[in-house]
Amino acid sequence: GGVTGDATGTITIISPPLLQYVVNSLQPDITYAGLDTSFTLTLSNIGDKFVTLDTLTTFSFTDGEETYISYLNNFTTMNELSNELLTFKNNSIPLLINPGLYTPKVNAVGLDEDGNEFYQNNIEIGINELSIEGLVINSIFCSNEDTWAGQDSIIVTVTVTNQASQTITDLEVNIIFSNYESQFTQTRTDDIVAISSNQQETFSFTISIGEDVPPGPILLDASIDGMIGDLGLFEIGAANTDSINILSFPNLIHENNSFMPQQIMQGMDVSFSIE
Repeated sequence: GGVTGDATGTITIISPPLLQYVVNSLQPDITYAGLDTSFTLTLSNIGDKFVTLDTLTTFSFTDGEETYISYLNNFTTMNELSNELLTFKNNSIPLLINPGLYTPKVNAVGLDEDGNEFYQNNIEIGINELSIEGLVINSIFCSNEDTWAGQDSIIVTVTVTNQASQTITDLEVNIIFSNYESQFTQTRTDDIVAISSNQQETFSFTISIGEDVPPGPILLDASIDGMIGDLGLFEIGAANTDSINILSFPNLIHENNSFMPQQIMQGMDVSFSIE
């Protein structure tokens, strides 16, 4: 006879390391262009194996032109089914990065508990959880579309918004001319000394044009400096720019033999013409 029986068993599925961001753990979540900043955040390993992240792990965000990137400060072991705090090295926020809300990303690099290389890219750090605050130059406007070399008292205005959560003081605004900068004189005529949080102000100027500026268009843009306490802020480039067109002066030339009449007699009523 034969022997019959049932064979049963259990298969355990082991998940590799998988990292997720712990919402609202990013610190600081507000910073400014030009400020040296070290970010910390918490990641959760929801996998069944631990992973050790090395210092090639990065934290970054970009506005499409300017990019902040920082590297993990120390090797950090992410135990399975646990949370760990990550600290990234101090680095300066790009001076020309646009103010606004950002979603940073972490690219994680390391070794898992079996010694296998571990990569997990584009771990999103919240949704718009980081705020870069500062000044935004909304527009520059010139009242004279056409003008001439040597003209003065041309009115130009620059409109600026403070997107920071604090008042910005010690404001210096400058008009930028695309050509012949040394031939233009600009004088601020407003008395604005500060811009409150989330407020907009319009700065006023008169400009004078040197006698030697040749005919043609001149593009107008602007820059602004300001302070929040000891922190210096800088922004260059208006969202909406303007221009002025330098016209040529009339250049009259006498056509030879066009003066008529060339001979007259005493007592005649005469009407003269010239080309």
